[in-house]
Amino acid sequence: MSKHPYNSALKGNNHIECEPSDFEQLPDGIIFRHDIISDGIPHQMIDCDFIYAEPPWPHGFKTFNERAGVHHNSYNDLAEGIANIIEEMPNYIMMPLGKTLLKKLPEPTHVESIQLNGNPSLLAHWHNYLDHQTKTTEELLMRFGSEYDSMGDFTCGYGAPVWSFLDGGGQTFVASDFDGCCVTVMASILRSEGVY
Repeated sequence: MSKHPYNSALKGNNHIECEPSDFEQLPDGIIFRHDIISDGIPHQMIDCDFIYAEPPWPHGFKTFNERAGVHHNSYNDLAEGIANIIEEMPNYIMMPLGKTLLKKLPEPTHVESIQLNGNPSLLAHWHNYLDHQTKTTEELLMRFGSEYDSMGDFTCGYGAPVWSFLDGGGQTFVASDFDGCCVTVMASILRSEGVY
């Protein structure tokens, strides 16, 4: 598991309070506040080699909404926003998720098992599939960093997926989250770790 903070809805997670940001420009990427439910498709990611996201599980949906200061009606709203991205963007898209969300999304190209933060998860792929031979999401993103130059992430949290991608050799990223505090924290982590 990453040594960096991870934005989780699980009990005992240390949520970081901060001043929210709308946009952060870094030498090799951008991080911006974007809500896929109310703002729609993150078109800034269209040129990324692939898009990866770790959407919230149903039991964490309310917690993330509270942290971001938004009031979405249901988990179905999130599923609809993700489905729109899958349908409208031609990029290779992949997500670790559970069966509840998977049932609400377009038919994936491939589904397999993977470990997400030490827990079992499904990993769904749309529009492509790279046989990656990895067991965890961190290993997966490091592998993708060695194969691809650019990554998009529309649920970036504090940036753990992007960090793994950069550790693997990835060059650029476009990241967003609907919580402006995540934008602030992710930029701060990348700057403090000497990446920039």
